[in-house]
Amino acid sequence: MARFLGIGLIIFGLSGLGFTADIGVTKIFAPTGIIPPDNYIPRAQIKNYGGGEESLWVYFRISTLDGSPVYFDSNYVGVQAQGTTNISFASWTATIGVYISKCSLYLASDTSPDNDTLSARVRVENLMPGQWYLRDSVPYGESGKRVKDGGGLADGSARSDKFLYVLKGNNTSEFYLYDLILSNWQAKRPVPYSLENPSKGPKKGTAVLRSGNYVYLAKGNNTLEFWAYYIPDDTWTRLKDIPFGPSGKRLKGGSSLAEGKIGNKKYLFLTKGSSTREFYAYDTDLDTWIEKTPTPYFESESKGKIKKGSCLVSDGENIYLLRDKTNWLFFYDCDSNQWYPRESLPFYGRAQKKAKVKDGAAMAYQKGNPDIIYALKGGGNEFWGYSVEHDSWVELTSLPLLPSNKKVKGGGSLLSIAGGIFALKGGNTNELWMYVPTDTIFNPAKTPKAVGYGPLIVGNGKRRVEHTPISNLPQSLTELNIFDALGRKVRVCAKGWQGLKPGVYFITFRDKSYDSRMRGNSSSPRVLIRLRRIFGDSKGQSPFAKIVIIR
Repeated sequence: MARFLGIGLIIFGLSGLGFTADIGVTKIFAPTGIIPPDNYIPRAQIKNYGGGEESLWVYFRISTLDGSPVYFDSNYVGVQAQGTTNISFASWTATIGVYISKCSLYLASDTSPDNDTLSARVRVENLMPGQWYLRDSVPYGESGKRVKDGGGLADGSARSDKFLYVLKGNNTSEFYLYDLILSNWQAKRPVPYSLENPSKGPKKGTAVLRSGNYVYLAKGNNTLEFWAYYIPDDTWTRLKDIPFGPSGKRLKGGSSLAEGKIGNKKYLFLTKGSSTREFYAYDTDLDTWIEKTPTPYFESESKGKIKKGSCLVSDGENIYLLRDKTNWLFFYDCDSNQWYPRESLPFYGRAQKKAKVKDGAAMAYQKGNPDIIYALKGGGNEFWGYSVEHDSWVELTSLPLLPSNKKVKGGGSLLSIAGGIFALKGGNTNELWMYVPTDTIFNPAKTPKAVGYGPLIVGNGKRRVEHTPISNLPQSLTELNIFDALGRKVRVCAKGWQGLKPGVYFITFRDKSYDSRMRGNSSSPRVLIRLRRIFGDSKGQSPFAKIVIIR
């Protein structure tokens, strides 16, 4: 009896220290979303929430919507305390249809069986990479209107199931949820009208973004209204208004939202647009707006004000800004509150017709190898991809003009979800499209560049720094000499930049077109170059040259 009691006390003591068994299925990596027929390796992740190492059976099943089984496999795996394990199963040959992927596990001592199973729906259909496919049109709804200014897309996914929130805009309150797998629409609670603006719905200047369990909405339409839609309860809540700011303006074009991180905390970032350079961070916990470094511009521009066509996108931590008309692309480091230029979106594509970023432009970020930013140029139907790693653009298949024979305009929007890039065409159409990404778009070919000269204006305009990548020096360059900080010549033009160590260098260069812009001054301008790995070696970036023209 004494021994039995002793063992009982030991077991009770360990249990009191938290050594309980709780294993859950946290993710289904594949198959999910919309995919073409092929062979796929089902993959899932489990997590051990308990205090001790466990070994257990994990199962993967695929069935049709009516429950008929088409696939089954299992694996016996181990998982460390508080750790995760990714599991691969035998290959599945996917044929056209709609299926349910289900991952489950069994552990006799599991104290929380509610998290032992996770399901995801998958749609298999004939798709060709690099092509666009028309999906079901946005409903006409009570207003009878089409998608126009103020239209937008937001991620509506629920765990592993893929949904899309669609805002119609066009001064309506209509708000929809689209099931990407079953291809059906559901009307959600309309965007509320406010007491001070009883007739104003989302229109020009609207921005929409999903973050956590909320969809955030800057209403635009010459208001400062900011709203949050709580997904579990299908309800809207009015939040603190967007600041009037230095300009005293409301939102009426060029506004955009993206999520970034300062430290480990998430914030929403907003460009006000409306012919301002105002840029804000929103603290979702405190319902507070924080003024940040204004958007940058180059000396050759007229104050660089953000207007319709400008748009933001996030890599999950930091922000990218595509500028209207100038086609400039900027990177914003949320931690340092600083802007940096990237390769501009080319003016000229396959059609060899100059096209600026205009109303309807939008970006979507897709993580992969490499990470790619997809961009609709707006005002036409050009579609581009930007490699974050290569800092270069490639023109992709244009968004079809048919069936409406209309171009991308107000209400244009992009979102990466369910393995595809989804696009609202806007422009008074109800068209919703899906682009199927391809793994082979980046062997980037040389494309015409939107080359510009003049210092980059940052902050309040008192600091002028030319951050133009060295690749943007004119093609008519005829002479280039590189000197180190002690004045020793270390390179000439023919040898390029390979092999130069990070540091500070001076160059002299001669270019006929640049000399003419300098009004006959034939002397070579002095240029300061700093070679470094952008944002540190941990980012895996290649060295780039950044220059400051000293006149």
